[in-house]
Amino acid sequence: MVTIKLEENQNLFDAAVQEFGSVEGLFELLESNDITNITSASEDNISVYNDLKIQGDFVARDVVEFYVAREKKPATALTNQDIKLSVIPEEFHNKGIGCMTIEDDFIVHTPSQAKPITCIEKVIYDKMGSGIGFMTVGGDNIVR
Repeated sequence: MVTIKLEENQNLFDAAVQEFGSVEGLFELLESNDITNITSASEDNISVYNDLKIQGDFVARDVVEFYVAREKKPATALTNQDIKLSVIPEEFHNKGIGCMTIEDDFIVHTPSQAKPITCIEKVIYDKMGSGIGFMTVGGDNIVR
C-alpha cells in the first residue's frame, strides 16, 4: 500500500488518473479510503493535508507511465479565480458577432485572384463588404 497527498488543484478524479491511469480507478480509491460520498469528501476531509491510501491494480499503465516519465500530476480543480475569469461580465452580453450560420450569413470561400468563376464565388464577390461574415481558406475548393 502506498499513500499520497493531493497537490494544489487536484481532486479525487485527478488522483485516480494519476495513480490508476483512469477515472475508473476512482472506485478503488474510494474503497481504500472508506469514502462513501464524493461531494462531502471534496468539501470536508480530502485536502492537500490528508493522506490517501492507494491500493489495487493499474487500469491503464501507459497513462500512469506518461505522468511519471514527465513528472506531471493532473490538477483540474477550478480555483475561485478560474471561475471568476470564466464568467462573462454583464457589460459584454449581446456584444460581438453573435451567431452565424455557414452559407447563410457566414460564407466560407477560397481566395480568388481573378474575377469569380462559379456561382458561389459570384455571390461571395457581390456580398463582400456588406456586413456578412467571410472566412478565406486555402486550396481550390469551396468548403461546405
